[in-house]
Amino acid sequence: ADCNDDCLPDQGADLAVYKMTVPPIGPGVGVVDCVLTYSVAIINYGPDTDANVVVVDELPAGVTLVSASSTIGTVVAADGYVTCTIDQLPVTISMPEFLTIEVIPTTTETLINRAWISGCMPDPYLDNNVSVLQTPVFADCNDDCQPDQGADLAVYKMAMSPFGVGVEDCVLTYTVAIINAGPDTDANVVVVDELPAGVTLV
Repeated sequence: ADCNDDCLPDQGADLAVYKMTVPPIGPGVGVVDCVLTYSVAIINYGPDTDANVVVVDELPAGVTLVSASSTIGTVVAADGYVTCTIDQLPVTISMPEFLTIEVIPTTTETLINRAWISGCMPDPYLDNNVSVLQTPVFADCNDDCQPDQGADLAVYKMAMSPFGVGVEDCVLTYTVAIINAGPDTDANVVVVDELPAGVTLV
């Protein structure tokens, strides 16, 4: 075959894609309602330039697409797929080309994202033609686009009276200590005290 129309026999092109995430907090995790950036490295290990190269990224369930762009070729997003079409992909000498996809996670489930590449040339090594990335997504109670590590909430009750006990027809004061042992600040906290039978609220 002659994928490059140069009247020379095709030796082949080892195409590859590698996926990574670049959220604001660093690689490997996402946060609900905050932008998560997928970066897909597009590589041609050669020995030939390849033609009619197609990179497809299948968006996972639980995300909303914000944007998609590439350093090479034409990008189209439709029906949960982002497709980058490249007329000619030269052998990668130093930096690869990149397909960049921004999404917003809408669920705390782990996102499974898959991308693959194909071209006209014979490909001697197909194992690197597909890249699968799993990204855990965390809640964001404080709306700071940082994953919630957790908050150890606690309440402690005590009754305050002159003798440490209640006296009929006399004021008895309940004190509820509200504690957050961290490590995070918590939000939308609710403390409920159920009054016992036999008392009148003052």
